[in-house]
Amino acid sequence: VRNTCKSHLQQPLNGQNLPFTPWWLGERSPFEVQWISIVNVHLKDNERAVRPPCQQRGCLMKNFMDDQDFLLSTKTGEELFHNFAEGMPIVDYHCHISPKEIWEDKRFENITEVWLGGDHYKWRLMRNYGVPERLITGDASNHDKFVAYCKTLSTAFGNPLYHWSQVELKEFFNCELEINEENAETIWNWCNDYIALNDVTPQKLIEQSDVKHIFTTNEVFDDLSTFDLIAKKGYKFTVAPAFRADKIMNIDAERYNDFIGLLEEKTRKINNLGDLEIALESRLDAFIKVGT
Repeated sequence: VRNTCKSHLQQPLNGQNLPFTPWWLGERSPFEVQWISIVNVHLKDNERAVRPPCQQRGCLMKNFMDDQDFLLSTKTGEELFHNFAEGMPIVDYHCHISPKEIWEDKRFENITEVWLGGDHYKWRLMRNYGVPERLITGDASNHDKFVAYCKTLSTAFGNPLYHWSQVELKEFFNCELEINEENAETIWNWCNDYIALNDVTPQKLIEQSDVKHIFTTNEVFDDLSTFDLIAKKGYKFTVAPAFRADKIMNIDAERYNDFIGLLEEKTRKINNLGDLEIALESRLDAFIKVGT
C-alpha cells in the first residue's frame, strides 16, 4: 500500500492537492483536528506522512485514534483489558457475514462489499440521515453507496458506528483518514488498492482478528448445508449457525404466512400451534447437528 498510495501520502502542506480542506485554511476548527489523522503508515526514515501543523509542532491536541485506550475510561478498565482480555481469542456470537461468503472465500472487490454489503446497522444510520434507499440497498453503484455512507458518518460523532468505522479503517486498511464526504474518494481508492494488493478475503479478515468461533445469524428455515462445507475447508476457526426465530415469533408480520411456508418446506405441514412447536424442535435439532 505504501508504494501504491504514495501519491496520497506525500502532498505539500500548503493546502493544495490535499484530500481535504485543512482548518488552518479556514474550513475546520481546532477542535475537529483531534478527529483527523491524514495518514499513519510505516514509511522509510526519509519519508514522512502528512500531518496538520499543530500535530507536527507537538502541541497537546492529539488524534483520539493515537490512544489505544480511548474507549477505556478508568484504570480498572485498562487493567482488565490489557492484563486479561487483550490476548484472548474472540468468540463472535452474532455475526452478519454470510456463511456462503465464508465458504467461497472470494476476494472482495471494493470497500463497499466489506463494509456495507450486509451491515444493517450502517443501513439504519443512513436511513435515519435521510439517504435514499437506492444508495443503501438499491441499484446505485458501490462507489456512490460508499460516498453516501462517508457523508452520513461525518454527522455521527458520538455514535458507536463512528468509532467502529474509524477503528476498522485503521486496523484492517492501515488508513487514518477522517471518514467524511471530502475524504471519501481518497479512502475509496486507498482501501480498494489495499484489498487488491493484499488479496483480502473473509477468511483473512477473520483470522487476522483472532476469531476462533463464529455464529452467523440464521432464520429457522435457512439452508444449513453450507456449514458442513465450511467445516471441510480446514480454517483456523469454526462457524456455526445461531438459531434465530425472530420471523417465526413475529405473528403480526406482514409476511408471516410466507415464513411459515418456508418452515413447512424444511419440516412438515403446520396447521396449529402444536405443529409449529414440533417443526421448530425439528429445526433446532438440525441446527445442533451443524454446531449450534
